[in-house]
Amino acid sequence: MDSLKNQLLYPSTMGIFILTNILFSLCPISSFGQLSEHFSDGNLSKNPTWQGVVEKFIVTNNYLISNSETTNDIFYISTPSYALEKTQWNIKLSIDFKTSSANYIDIFLASDSSNPAKATQTYFIRLGGTKDEISLYKKSGNETKLLIDGTDGKTENITLDLIITFNQNIWELKVNYDDGSNPVVEGTFRDNQPIESNYFSILIKQSTPSFFYKHRFHEIYVGPILRDRKPPKIDSTQVINSNTLKLFFNEYIDTTQTLFELNHPKQRPNTIILKDSTATLTYPYEFSNGRHILQIIHLRDLAGNRIDTFAYITIDKAQKPNRGDVIINEIHIDPSPPIHLPEAEYIELFNPSSSDIELEHCILYDDKSSIKLPQLIIPKNTYMVLCDDLDISLFQSIPHTVGIKSLPTLNNTSDQLILKNEKGELIDSLSYTQHFYGDETKMNGGYSLERIHMQSSCPDHKNWIASQHPDGGTPGFVNSVSDKIIDSLPPKIIQITIDNLKIVTLKLDEIAVNEQIAEPNNYRILPDNLYPEYVSVLDNNKEIQLTFASTLPSHYILQLSIAELTDCFGNMDFDQTVEIIPIQEPVTGDILINEILFNPLPKGVDFIELYNISDKYISLNTLQFKVYKNAQLSQKITLETSQAIGPKQYITLTTDSLLLKNDYPLAIQIQELPKIPEMNNTEGIISLYTSADHFMDSIHYHENQHFALLNDYDGVSLERINFGGKGHDPHQWHSASSEVGYATPGNKNSQFISDEEQKLEFNLSSKFVSPDGDGYEDYLALKYHLKALGYILNGYIYNLSGFLMHQPFNNISIGSHGLLKWDGVLNDGSKLPIGNYILQVEAFNSTGEVIRKKIAFGILGTF
Repeated sequence: MDSLKNQLLYPSTMGIFILTNILFSLCPISSFGQLSEHFSDGNLSKNPTWQGVVEKFIVTNNYLISNSETTNDIFYISTPSYALEKTQWNIKLSIDFKTSSANYIDIFLASDSSNPAKATQTYFIRLGGTKDEISLYKKSGNETKLLIDGTDGKTENITLDLIITFNQNIWELKVNYDDGSNPVVEGTFRDNQPIESNYFSILIKQSTPSFFYKHRFHEIYVGPILRDRKPPKIDSTQVINSNTLKLFFNEYIDTTQTLFELNHPKQRPNTIILKDSTATLTYPYEFSNGRHILQIIHLRDLAGNRIDTFAYITIDKAQKPNRGDVIINEIHIDPSPPIHLPEAEYIELFNPSSSDIELEHCILYDDKSSIKLPQLIIPKNTYMVLCDDLDISLFQSIPHTVGIKSLPTLNNTSDQLILKNEKGELIDSLSYTQHFYGDETKMNGGYSLERIHMQSSCPDHKNWIASQHPDGGTPGFVNSVSDKIIDSLPPKIIQITIDNLKIVTLKLDEIAVNEQIAEPNNYRILPDNLYPEYVSVLDNNKEIQLTFASTLPSHYILQLSIAELTDCFGNMDFDQTVEIIPIQEPVTGDILINEILFNPLPKGVDFIELYNISDKYISLNTLQFKVYKNAQLSQKITLETSQAIGPKQYITLTTDSLLLKNDYPLAIQIQELPKIPEMNNTEGIISLYTSADHFMDSIHYHENQHFALLNDYDGVSLERINFGGKGHDPHQWHSASSEVGYATPGNKNSQFISDEEQKLEFNLSSKFVSPDGDGYEDYLALKYHLKALGYILNGYIYNLSGFLMHQPFNNISIGSHGLLKWDGVLNDGSKLPIGNYILQVEAFNSTGEVIRKKIAFGILGTF
């Protein structure tokens, strides 16, 4: 069934069904002439057998549905039925169209012919016709007589339960229109000359294709009258006002002998107003708040079934408000240009308490005016919209709107609203600005400001935002942003500064509200377990200043552990740990220019690498570059980043880190900046200073400083070869080795030579090589360490008979130090046999100097 109210029960022993919304009991009957059809067998050929124009009906999903695609058609089906006296017809059907004189349904309750068109003695129900009604007719010979005239205009697109009885020559027609009410008695008629019945039939008349398949029958019962043996029940109760109750029953009732006694104190009502299945009781006193017991004695239904029962009644009268009992929940401060809201200001209040609230004599203020509210009751969990009484006509579609004379005018840019009770005690307040919208477009008008969380310790600016509803607001309804998770994260540290290694200042991304934020033991420096001497909370709880009794360690990064940080939304973070970098001011010589790329690959990018030779942590924003052309300063660039460079650390500055990584995959420690100095592809001067204009380092670069044997300088960096020399000395710079890809951004320079290193020339890591892929000595590894730069290296392998077997290293540009590998594979893909061999190494530079060395080695293993 479509609803519980209209469920049909099917007793298996009787083969019949009854409607559960009418409480029936069964009388013993024979099966002769009775009909029970709920179309669950999927056919019309048995149980029962239907005849007529059967092909124009179809049974599907437990429904009988019309199946004719003929315009201006009349078709029917019939089945034997002999029941008439003491008989009940229950028929449930759906009409999915607007009925008319050309589109209706006739149900023949009793007929002398299986074909309704040939019947001369019939009783039939017509659903539709010119008056769109449900009526009972009798046909005798050529005369058709209206017996019961139903209510007009009731048969358009509706599901119906028909209950018809014929008992002692009296017809009764009842219809359940499936509208939540009890069945309606459309009428009765006494017929002292009843006909005999042979058939039950259904006839359908339809006109156009828009009526095809729109007739649907759910269940049909024809059999003995079903008697009601069950007493009435109370479905629900309602408190109408301070002394009136309304009771809702499951059926029509008779209260002529009923007592309704309400305890606390024990009283009977002055008046009882009975209408259909409801009773309204008015008592001679006002109810007190609390739970009451309503004793009901001698309650009967229309069938005479009696019950004695009781109901619990909870009385909750309106209360005077205290703080938080009513909140300001939505305001419309700039209604022009309108979106879909009334073009008028309004203030929406909400009662989140468990009681109705009386607002009479409460005072509503803004910065310039105030108004005492009239007698108003805002029910619990209910919204109330206040507008100016002159604008009330604009709010006809908005529920719970009240016009208030001289309602305070809301300023568009900023204002303060305060609601106090009659004692002058604060109930709620709001101090807003137009920045609460959080949306520049919505700030221009037509959108309301809505409260996010009804109960929150957050300041107003975090708990209000522009409405997200397409109408521009939600007056009288739940806010479009209600309880949205605007913030699900606890407070985080977004900036840390340190002053004189004693004062640490923490800036938070939002307000912290936990009491511990002002306690020194909430903060601890690790691993030394140092606690601040005192804590200052600034900037409305978004800045925390920790002052220590002595200077903090400066030679390593400190760890600050914070026991707890909690925001106003209740998001908590425990034992948050952040790094404190002990930044110090640089002095001359602390930072060196260590590598530059001024002639990048096509579509590549320049870079400048710095090296921190000191033991300090230095912030890059304390440094600046100066570029000179023709002895004149042409460009000055301060490094726009708070990134720090640590002791003995490299950092690479560029304008596009992705391009740099694409050209040099091994690049690390990259800091992308909006600007770095512009570098000419052939020559230039770059100097590094502190922001206080103290000189740090300088380089006068020229493409002539590149290795003379290079054919192309594109993508080749100049590397500093020693930290001890001066940056402006051209002999301190050399092209990066081809072995490392011609640049080492963020890494140790390939051409670097320390003061302590000696001339080691060439050596093998091991005198033996076993290239069998087992991970042990799989490669011949040649290590080199040269004091001079700019060498080209070749390597040749001979057997002990002096024959050349292979050249593993061919014209390789090498740096000052490094390692070369050979995997034992010859040019034809084969491997060098097991045995003893000689590696001859030759290295030469542009001056003609040649270094030669022969090194013996052996190949071992089976491979």
